[in-house]
Amino acid sequence: MTHHRDRLAEQVRGELAELVENEIADPRVGAVTVTRIDLSRDGKNLLVLVNPLDRNASERDCLRGLESARGFLQSELGARLRLRRIPEMRFAIDHGPGHTARVETLLGRLRKRAPLG
Repeated sequence: MTHHRDRLAEQVRGELAELVENEIADPRVGAVTVTRIDLSRDGKNLLVLVNPLDRNASERDCLRGLESARGFLQSELGARLRLRRIPEMRFAIDHGPGHTARVETLLGRLRKRAPLG
């Protein structure tokens, strides 16, 4: 990514995190962290990776709630960042943190079983 796109992606992530946390009242969304933003090279598409904080919440419901709020989020983002062109948003669950924890657990088990040296 170019410096401009990196900076814009970080601004978008910060604004979306604030919007999702404070402005979305849809109970399907629940407590969500915006973990990463992938902005396309042309700036027309935006992939928003989120991590639901409630492990018992349905990921599918969370994504449906975010998709339902997409129009609101796009218009608010455009107004807050004064963007001429508002990227088309898509949402996905960021499985990185969960998978990382699982790998660490498995590696820890292997270390206990393997002889040193």
